[in-house]
Amino acid sequence: MKSSNRNSAEGFTLVELLVAMSMAGIIMAAIFSAYLVQVRGKNTQEMALEMQQGGRMALEVIAREIRQAGCNPSGDADARILVANKAELIFSMDVADDNCQDREDGDVCDCAEVIRYALTNDADENGIADATPCHLGRQTGAGLDASLLTVCADVTTPANISDENAVLVRNVDALDFVYLLEDGTRIPAPVAATDLDDIAGVQVTLIVRSGETLRALVGRNTDTTTYLNDFGDTILPAPNDEFRRLQLSTIVSGRNLRD
Repeated sequence: MKSSNRNSAEGFTLVELLVAMSMAGIIMAAIFSAYLVQVRGKNTQEMALEMQQGGRMALEVIAREIRQAGCNPSGDADARILVANKAELIFSMDVADDNCQDREDGDVCDCAEVIRYALTNDADENGIADATPCHLGRQTGAGLDASLLTVCADVTTPANISDENAVLVRNVDALDFVYLLEDGTRIPAPVAATDLDDIAGVQVTLIVRSGETLRALVGRNTDTTTYLNDFGDTILPAPNDEFRRLQLSTIVSGRNLRD
C-alpha cells in the first residue's frame, strides 16, 4: 500500500514534460499564424478601402469641375480650357461673383474660377511621379492664366490670386488625361492652342498607391502590372515593388465647352 501511494504522488517525467511543451508550442504557433493571417487581411482591406475612397472622391471632384469648364452664362467671361496636356489640365469658368457667391458676374477673376490639376511631384511632366511623396494637386488662381493678371488686377479675393495648391488625394503614382471630340475621336496631347475649343470630353485616369511606406504585417505582393488607359497607352510601367495600387478612370463630358 505504501508503495502504491508513493507511485500515485509522482510528477511528470522529463520526456512527458518535453512532449507537453512541444505540443503547446505547436498549438501556439498555429494560433499566432492564424492571427497573423487575419491581421494581414484586415490591413490589406483597409488599404484597398482607403485607395478606393480617396481615388473615387478625387474623380468626382474633377468630373464635377470639368463639367463646369467653359461655363460662361453672360458670354463675357472668356471661360475656356487653357492647357490640355497628358499630365496637366487648366481651365476657367464663370460660376462666382466678387464675393464668392454662386452666381456669374461676367469674369473668371473670383474664387476658384481658374483651376489646374497636376501631380505635385512630376518635374518632367510625363504624368508619372518622380519620387515620393507625390499627390494629386488642385491649384486655383488667376495667375494660372497670364492674360488674366491685368484683367483681374482689381480683384482682391485671396483664394483667386494666390495660386494656392491643395492636395486632392495623396499617394498618386500616375495621372493621365485624354481629350476627345464630340464623336469620341481622340485629340493628340498636348492639344494645340488652335484645337482647345474642339475638346468636348476628357478621360481622367488615376493610379493610386497604398501609401508612402509599406505597412507592417501586410502580405507580400509584387506589383508587376503595366497600367494602360482605355486607348492602350502605358501610363505607368510595371513598378515591380511591393506596394498595392488601384487604377480608376472616368470620362467626363464638358457640357459647357461647345456652347
